[in-house]
Amino acid sequence: MMDVAQAAKVSRTTVSMVLNGTDEKWRISDKTREHILSTAERLGYRKNLIARSMVTGRTNVIGIVGTLDHSFGADILRGISEIAGNDAYSIKYFRGETNEELAEIAKACVGQRLSGVISHIDEFDSNLSSELSGAKIPMVHVDNIFPDALSSCVCSDDFSGAEQVVEHLYNLGHRKISYVTTALNHLYAKIRYDGFLAGMEKYGLKFDNTQLGLTDFKTEITNDFRKIIAKIINSEVTAVFCSGDPLAVKVLKIAVEDGIKIPEELSIVGFADLDYAQWSVPALTTVRQPFVEMGRVATKILLSEINDKAPCRKIKLPIELVVRQSTAKVPSEKHRNKKG
Repeated sequence: MMDVAQAAKVSRTTVSMVLNGTDEKWRISDKTREHILSTAERLGYRKNLIARSMVTGRTNVIGIVGTLDHSFGADILRGISEIAGNDAYSIKYFRGETNEELAEIAKACVGQRLSGVISHIDEFDSNLSSELSGAKIPMVHVDNIFPDALSSCVCSDDFSGAEQVVEHLYNLGHRKISYVTTALNHLYAKIRYDGFLAGMEKYGLKFDNTQLGLTDFKTEITNDFRKIIAKIINSEVTAVFCSGDPLAVKVLKIAVEDGIKIPEELSIVGFADLDYAQWSVPALTTVRQPFVEMGRVATKILLSEINDKAPCRKIKLPIELVVRQSTAKVPSEKHRNKKG
């Protein structure tokens, strides 16, 4: 490590902080960080993982717990791998959704002496948390913030994102906006819904249950889903905001099949900016979540807790409204070409 410090012309302490993933805490610039990493690579520096494992009693492996099956899972994993790899940690994926599966995974993480865990789960699991905490294995939740969790959390600012959608639609002249979502018992869905309601209240827009479409997670378009959406898009609403891109694409398909022109007669907005959002016809206006950055930040926090016993943090990353072709100014006449 001293050789790296001398070659990079920085202190040994600075090199240690960068190589151990704690540079963000001490506000070391990206330029300095990249300079140190490139110098270390040029000199062929490799951490003595066996020695570190003997000292810490850990295996220098980070466990990823939960589900990353979604299309954005690869982005989160890319961010995790990027930072973990820089610090010479390997990663191991433990897939699980149910309480029983997570309980078995927690035991496996403890038994395999993992250095830390990054979880991607929809609902807080107290047993997983207590099992890892009891073994002094730090955990960071990614893509969700659990108010009751004693561990760190990193997610996008979904509340603000939903507010921005309402602002965008309001500025286009929309006053009757529908909201389509999955079950509100999931925390992320509730946060987005609350942000939507806050935006509606901010601009003095009325909203009642006739404008709310509650549905399930099924990927196919069921008859029940079609009935819910048909009722909404054939009402007085001029815009539909969906809590996720998959829902938005399905709403778009049903509207087009019903003879409604998008966006001339109905505006549609999604949430996430998944890969296919830009390829839908028309291209989908949506809220972009920084999935890769979530993975990076979660891993940096985890490494700081592993190496420096840093305190837990809850971080919300800024989001971006991506305006494409599925939204436009409110039509002067509702659904002029609607099928009879």
